Amino acid sequence: MGHVQPENYRPAPGHYGGPVEAVLPPQVQGTALRAARTSGGLLGLTVAGGALAFLSLFLVVPFLLSNTGTAGFLIGFLASLLPLSVVLLAVYVIDKWEPEPKRLLFFAFTWGAAVSIAATLLIQPFFVLAFQFSDIPDLQTYMATVQAPIVEEFAKSLGLLLLLLLARRHFDGPVDGVVFAFTIAGGFAFTENILYFGRAIAESASPASEFAQVFFLRGVMSPFAHAIFTGTTG
Repeated sequence: MGHVQPENYRPAPGHYGGPVEAVLPPQVQGTALRAARTSGGLLGLTVAGGALAFLSLFLVVPFLLSNTGTAGFLIGFLASLLPLSVVLLAVYVIDKWEPEPKRLLFFAFTWGAAVSIAATLLIQPFFVLAFQFSDIPDLQTYMATVQAPIVEEFAKSLGLLLLLLLARRHFDGPVDGVVFAFTIAGGFAFTENILYFGRAIAESASPASEFAQVFFLRGVMSPFAHAIFTGTTG
């Protein structure tokens, strides 16, 4: 009882006491190697994205403060958390279908909130100089209908492209595209809302009513505007 007779014992094919890895099928070894590389790639992408986002803050934060003032910045920051929470809740619900690594979602958010804003601020002046307008309303219309879609969507979608190229294993369908795009767009809208909310307070003679109007338009009526724009690309 409990003993194996010699005639009933046969060693595993190709295994004579050596390491188990040596007899694994090549495709299994390749899968393990790719998984290890992917883990390292995720870490590298997260670190590089975090560093780039940190550097972008040196351009984004002074720009926001110069337009909103300290009080407007703080109030705008807090108010922007409300529409952001709505967008991230949608991301959480959609992501349940096939959860993505938190590192990639962190990369997506910081890219939208800092890097894409910085890229927009750097590209925008050159884009505007290419078209000279003497009429301020014409310039504002051009900025809203031509410049913003091209420059802002390019900056946001560049983060999507990096995820597709550097984290291909986790970007394998339309749902993943929507999740990453919503996260990037949520970050972008968050920073943009700080600007609009804070400026409504800093530049208005009646800051309370102006802030209420802007918040209603951006925070209540259209919190998913940027998410839908970039979600289409995703």
